[in-house]
Amino acid sequence: MTAQTLRHDTYNVSSGRPATNREFADALQAITPGLRLDLLPGRQDGPGDDPYLDTTRLTRDTGFAPTFDVAKAIADYAAWRADHPR
Repeated sequence: MTAQTLRHDTYNVSSGRPATNREFADALQAITPGLRLDLLPGRQDGPGDDPYLDTTRLTRDTGFAPTFDVAKAIADYAAWRADHPR
């Protein structure tokens, strides 16, 4: 928000690493007593290479550094949603 100009019109904003659906489900279950999320089988060898998560341009052009991992992001969003119904 403070950069004078940007070299691109689109940037990826993420933790900079792939996350699995299981990580999101585990994070939700950790903050929601009794919640059980069954997932369909997915990739068997981890999240794999997903270049759309690459934050290199964003970091280079703006100095961005992620402050949330999956569990922190889910907990923060769930707390925010609790006070901000649709």
